[in-house]
Amino acid sequence: MGAKPNKTRSDITEKSQPSKAQQRNEEYLKYRSYLKSKQFKEVKHIVEERDGHRCVVCRRTRQNGVNLTCHHTEYRHLYAGGETEASDCVTLCTICHSAIHSAKKNYEWFSMKNPRNQNNQNNDE
Repeated sequence: MGAKPNKTRSDITEKSQPSKAQQRNEEYLKYRSYLKSKQFKEVKHIVEERDGHRCVVCRRTRQNGVNLTCHHTEYRHLYAGGETEASDCVTLCTICHSAIHSAKKNYEWFSMKNPRNQNNQNNDE
Protein backbone atom coordinates (compact mmCIF):
# COMPACT_ATOMS: atom_id res chain seq x y z
CA MET A 1 0.00 0.00 0.00
CA GLY A 2 1.11 3.52 -0.77
CA ALA A 3 2.35 5.76 1.99
CA LYS A 4 0.21 8.76 2.81
CA PRO A 5 2.02 12.00 1.90
CA ASN A 6 2.80 14.29 4.82
CA LYS A 7 0.94 17.58 4.62
CA THR A 8 2.95 20.68 5.19
CA ARG A 9 1.51 23.87 6.59
CA SER A 10 1.38 25.45 3.13
CA ASP A 11 -0.90 22.62 1.95
CA ILE A 12 -3.63 23.58 4.42
CA THR A 13 -5.66 26.39 2.84
CA GLU A 14 -7.11 27.70 6.11
CA LYS A 15 -3.63 28.25 7.50
CA SER A 16 -2.24 29.85 4.35
CA GLN A 17 -4.36 33.02 4.56
CA PRO A 18 -2.32 36.23 4.95
CA SER A 19 -1.95 37.48 8.50
CA LYS A 20 -3.50 40.77 9.59
CA ALA A 21 -0.04 42.32 9.59
CA GLN A 22 0.51 41.18 6.00
CA GLN A 23 -2.92 42.55 4.99
CA ARG A 24 -2.13 45.93 6.62
CA ASN A 25 1.24 46.00 4.87
CA GLU A 26 -0.38 45.26 1.49
CA GLU A 27 -2.98 48.00 2.05
CA TYR A 28 -0.24 50.43 3.09
CA LEU A 29 1.77 49.67 -0.06
CA LYS A 30 -1.36 50.13 -2.19
CA TYR A 31 -2.02 53.49 -0.50
CA ARG A 32 1.60 54.65 -0.94
CA SER A 33 1.43 53.74 -4.62
CA TYR A 34 -1.87 55.60 -4.97
CA LEU A 35 -0.35 58.76 -3.43
CA LYS A 36 2.10 58.84 -6.37
CA SER A 37 -0.61 58.36 -9.00
CA LYS A 38 -2.00 60.92 -11.47
CA GLN A 39 -5.43 60.40 -9.93
CA PHE A 40 -4.27 61.54 -6.48
CA LYS A 41 -2.28 64.45 -7.93
CA GLU A 42 -5.57 65.70 -9.39
CA VAL A 43 -7.22 65.40 -5.96
CA LYS A 44 -4.33 67.26 -4.34
CA HIS A 45 -4.59 70.05 -6.91
CA ILE A 46 -8.34 70.42 -6.29
CA VAL A 47 -7.82 70.53 -2.52
CA GLU A 48 -5.01 73.10 -2.70
CA GLU A 49 -7.08 75.34 -4.99
CA ARG A 50 -10.07 75.09 -2.66
CA ASP A 51 -7.94 75.87 0.42
CA GLY A 52 -6.23 78.86 -1.21
CA HIS A 53 -2.81 77.18 -1.43
CA ARG A 54 -2.33 77.52 2.33
CA CYS A 55 -2.28 75.24 5.37
CA VAL A 56 -5.76 75.21 6.91
CA VAL A 57 -4.24 75.13 10.41
CA CYS A 58 -1.38 77.63 10.52
CA ARG A 59 -2.34 79.46 7.28
CA ARG A 60 1.25 79.41 5.94
CA THR A 61 1.91 79.13 2.20
CA ARG A 62 4.82 77.97 0.06
CA GLN A 63 5.95 81.62 0.01
CA ASN A 64 6.42 81.25 3.79
CA GLY A 65 8.89 78.42 3.10
CA VAL A 66 6.71 75.39 3.90
CA ASN A 67 5.77 72.40 1.75
CA LEU A 68 2.08 71.67 1.44
CA THR A 69 0.53 68.22 1.63
CA CYS A 70 -2.92 66.78 1.18
CA HIS A 71 -4.28 65.14 4.35
CA HIS A 72 -7.19 62.69 4.36
CA THR A 73 -9.43 63.60 7.29
CA GLU A 74 -11.57 60.58 6.42
CA TYR A 75 -11.13 57.62 4.10
CA ARG A 76 -14.77 57.22 2.99
CA HIS A 77 -13.97 58.06 -0.63
CA LEU A 78 -10.37 56.84 -0.79
CA TYR A 79 -9.35 55.98 -4.37
CA ALA A 80 -12.47 57.72 -5.74
CA GLY A 81 -10.49 60.65 -7.15
CA GLY A 82 -11.67 64.12 -8.17
CA GLU A 83 -14.12 66.23 -6.21
CA THR A 84 -15.57 63.18 -4.45
CA GLU A 85 -12.34 62.32 -2.69
CA ALA A 86 -11.33 65.97 -2.29
CA SER A 87 -14.29 66.44 0.07
CA ASP A 88 -12.45 64.19 2.58
CA CYS A 89 -9.12 66.07 2.34
CA VAL A 90 -7.52 69.30 3.57
CA THR A 91 -4.28 71.11 2.75
CA LEU A 92 -1.67 71.05 5.51
CA CYS A 93 1.95 72.12 5.71
CA THR A 94 4.34 69.27 6.48
CA ILE A 95 4.85 70.58 10.04
CA CYS A 96 1.14 70.52 10.92
CA HIS A 97 0.68 67.22 9.05
CA SER A 98 3.42 65.58 11.12
CA ALA A 99 1.96 66.99 14.32
CA ILE A 100 -1.48 65.60 13.52
CA HIS A 101 -0.13 62.12 12.89
CA SER A 102 2.11 62.11 15.96
CA ALA A 103 -0.75 61.91 18.48
CA LYS A 104 -4.54 61.53 18.45
CA LYS A 105 -5.01 64.55 20.72
CA ASN A 106 -3.19 66.66 18.13
CA TYR A 107 -5.77 65.72 15.51
CA GLU A 108 -8.49 67.11 17.76
CA TRP A 109 -6.49 70.32 18.27
CA PHE A 110 -5.64 70.79 14.58
CA SER A 111 -8.91 69.46 13.18
CA MET A 112 -11.18 71.79 11.24
CA LYS A 113 -13.94 70.60 13.60
CA ASN A 114 -12.20 72.63 16.32
CA PRO A 115 -13.86 76.08 16.50
CA ARG A 116 -10.40 77.64 17.01
CA ASN A 117 -9.39 76.61 13.49
CA GLN A 118 -12.70 77.52 11.88
CA ASN A 119 -12.36 81.07 13.22
CA ASN A 120 -8.77 81.35 11.93
CA GLN A 121 -9.83 80.29 8.46
CA ASN A 122 -12.68 82.80 8.32
CA ASN A 123 -10.55 85.69 9.65
CA ASP A 124 -7.76 85.17 7.11
CA GLU A 125 -9.91 85.18 4.00
